[in-house]
Amino acid sequence: MPLRYARRSDEDDDSTTAFLKIGSSKGHEKHFDFPIKTNINKAVVRIIVVTSVFSVIFCSAIVISIHYMYKIRVLKYKRLTETGNFGGLSEDLALRRFTYNELRKATNDFKEELGKGSFGAVYKGALNKGKRLIAVKRLEKLVEEGEREFQAEVRAIGKTHHRNLVRLLGFCAEGSKRLLVYEYMSNGSLGKLLFGDQRRPDWDERVKIALDIARGMLYLHEECEAPIIHCDIKPQNILLDEFWTAKISDFGLAKLLMPDQTRTFI
Repeated sequence: MPLRYARRSDEDDDSTTAFLKIGSSKGHEKHFDFPIKTNINKAVVRIIVVTSVFSVIFCSAIVISIHYMYKIRVLKYKRLTETGNFGGLSEDLALRRFTYNELRKATNDFKEELGKGSFGAVYKGALNKGKRLIAVKRLEKLVEEGEREFQAEVRAIGKTHHRNLVRLLGFCAEGSKRLLVYEYMSNGSLGKLLFGDQRRPDWDERVKIALDIARGMLYLHEECEAPIIHCDIKPQNILLDEFWTAKISDFGLAKLLMPDQTRTFI
């Protein structure tokens, strides 16, 4: 096998020939570097940095847009509330206008939920130091530009007066919050009476309840100043007072609901 870069030593007093490997001074040695791996690592780092920067910018833009849209919506509600004719509602219809803080205290911070439907949840409350029980409905998912619609519907509901309709006592329109205050119905809904664990009504009682509902519907359709279409009659929307008189609830609210929220759930 050939030996490269060696020198031969021929000395007179030695009969041995030795070959020693020495370094080359001519620069013929090859030095191997690995630039490919380094370049790949740099490219990966650049991709990660660029992706991270764009992700941060994109997320920031989304957050800013949501915040901006929320601010605009709140300002619209405040402007409409300040210029609205809610005072006229209270005077014309003898409805009490509540503050949100009043209703929050009356319901013990909305602690006891009586039920929930497509218009929002209903909570039990008390006024006059517990002497008068009320039901407070927190309206949810209203149409975005529904302030005038809210006033019109509250006015229509406030003008109704029939023994087979749940009576509206007042309302709250504060900022973006919309709440309606009704008389409390101590015997719950017809749904609980028919499908619950308690005693079922006999046929005479059922006929009486059916007649109460029919009288209420007749009043809404033909005897109101402006006919009101309920759009959501069901056992859960028929409530019973302490004398087991059936009364229709949730009437007059259909126009306030978002288009995709027409179905109710319990």
